[in-house]
Amino acid sequence: VTVERQMFPDITLLEDVCPAEGSFPPEHGRVFDHRADVRSHYEQQVGDKMRLFNNYIPGVDTDVPYLKVIQNGKFIVWNGNFTNGRYAFKSEASAWNDKGDVAIGLGYVPPKNTSIITTRKLPPGNYVAFTTWFHENYGHFVHDHLPTIAFLKTVVPESTKFLLVDAKITRKVLSVLDPHFLETRVMWIHSLDAVEVTGGGTLTVAVGNSLPANNGCCRLFDFLRQWMAATHPDRHRDEQRSIIYYSRTASSDVYHGRILDEEHEKDVIRHIRAKMQQYNRPERLVTFTGQWNGETMDVLNQFATFRTASTIIGPHGSGIGGNFVWTLPFADKCQDRVQLLEFIPGPDSAYVQALYASYYVNWRKWPLDYNVVLYTNQSTPMTTFIDLNALDSALDYMWGGPFGKKFVTSSTSRG
Repeated sequence: VTVERQMFPDITLLEDVCPAEGSFPPEHGRVFDHRADVRSHYEQQVGDKMRLFNNYIPGVDTDVPYLKVIQNGKFIVWNGNFTNGRYAFKSEASAWNDKGDVAIGLGYVPPKNTSIITTRKLPPGNYVAFTTWFHENYGHFVHDHLPTIAFLKTVVPESTKFLLVDAKITRKVLSVLDPHFLETRVMWIHSLDAVEVTGGGTLTVAVGNSLPANNGCCRLFDFLRQWMAATHPDRHRDEQRSIIYYSRTASSDVYHGRILDEEHEKDVIRHIRAKMQQYNRPERLVTFTGQWNGETMDVLNQFATFRTASTIIGPHGSGIGGNFVWTLPFADKCQDRVQLLEFIPGPDSAYVQALYASYYVNWRKWPLDYNVVLYTNQSTPMTTFIDLNALDSALDYMWGGPFGKKFVTSSTSRG
């Protein structure tokens, strides 16, 4: 597939948003730590990892999958739902026809025992099928499924139907992102539910260079931003926007610790409020836990919360990793980007989870101004601490530095 700029009428392509930051694709965030050796170590370690994920190929469009088109194709997902009550970590599918045309690549295997597979014949037409891992996980669906679905939606004709593994999360997210697409173009399949295209129609599948589609950069997320911009073109004035603090405290959805010490978290929030006042930030500060009245917040309200975000601050976790794509997709210059400050393990605290654990492999593909503060050596896998001086330095740079958006309020204009 040849990617062309006219495919993105409502957004600025990622590489054009902030060329002032230098090389593209980006290789690491901006870490705030008083130790020069730690800063260098972070940049080297994360940079090496990102170069690996880029397949050591500079530039963009390296994540665009190969399309395999099979006439009168058949399709089956072997393990797309649950395995022993857990998410299917590895998803395998087969796409083929009776003439021996077969999809081969990551996630696709030759069909097994085709002579005994009974297929369900689909209504005449053309279809595109997609599957990958973790179908019932909110965060993984958002950053591992949606970008490729967005790409496929753009490059196949509007009459093409989508064959997707039936999952509650898929239904909920698509109902918020694009209910018309969900209602008119999606047909549901299940594991071991073999389907067959008839009447000379085609089956299209996307064969990527990794599973999930993390490798390469950064076009698939541009397709997702374009989809988001087209279906949700609304914008917010500065005073309607939010600075979101993600807290893992008192949430039934948190299973893996990394909860800031309760008293320390109060100090963190006090420092954020003080810096908001110092830099005349007009937004409201929102504490997001992913909960509403003691239950998991529905997707629509998570969308509405993060849609208003101008800054997101908090520890590594799905509360941010599953919601960053709901932020405004329209950035066209450095100062328009949503600013993200993530708390992650460093050399003194790698035992908390893993050294420099982050969703940066995905966040680098979205117009985010990404910054990092490291957990201190006081931290444990369950309870964490950060350096408040590093927090202040990060906020000073984010809100007072060259890429920070400057606000002129009535109080400052009088001075």
